[in-house]
Amino acid sequence: MFDQVAEAKRAMRDLMDSLEPGCVLASDAKRLVGELAELERLVVAARTLCAARVAETRLWARDGAKSPAHWLARQAGTTIGDARGLLDAAEQLSELPRVAEAFRAGGGC
Repeated sequence: MFDQVAEAKRAMRDLMDSLEPGCVLASDAKRLVGELAELERLVVAARTLCAARVAETRLWARDGAKSPAHWLARQAGTTIGDARGLLDAAEQLSELPRVAEAFRAGGGC
């Protein structure tokens, strides 16, 4: 699992090292935006599911955070409200199997 994440990070760093938007055809840039949006949704889904696991174990408290949402906000560089929303959504996934399946496939929540 960690090897897959590390490889994905390396691939994105390689892309960013070579990306010159001004040298990309507009049609290719448009396609890349779509592909990167899907990748982003998949990453958010994985992060949300893992953060929910951390939240239920109280491991977040070891970092001195006030709540799971505070911890996730710090980790993800987002607001506490957004982090709380993701954790709430993750909690509801167990009751909504079709939504959970779409979420894991990168369809958002």
